[in-house]
Amino acid sequence: MFSKFCRAYARLCFGACELALAGMLILVIIEVFRRYVLGDPTQSSLEITEYLLVSIGVLPLAVILQHDRHVNVDTLTVRLSARLKQS
Repeated sequence: MFSKFCRAYARLCFGACELALAGMLILVIIEVFRRYVLGDPTQSSLEITEYLLVSIGVLPLAVILQHDRHVNVDTLTVRLSARLKQS
């Protein structure tokens, strides 16, 4: 049951990430059009874009951890002796 909940939560987070990416794309296109074509930029598009960018970085972490695709840095552990690796 818990793993079923985790899979559903990961799918929900990934879908939210996709929506945030699409929203950020639309917002940037609208901002560029308003700024350079109409000469009237919006006031809050930068802040909204920053929040969406953070959500794009955080929301897919559930899917990444579920599939064990996170980045492992092992530069220090590779250089350890066999005795230290075991402990």
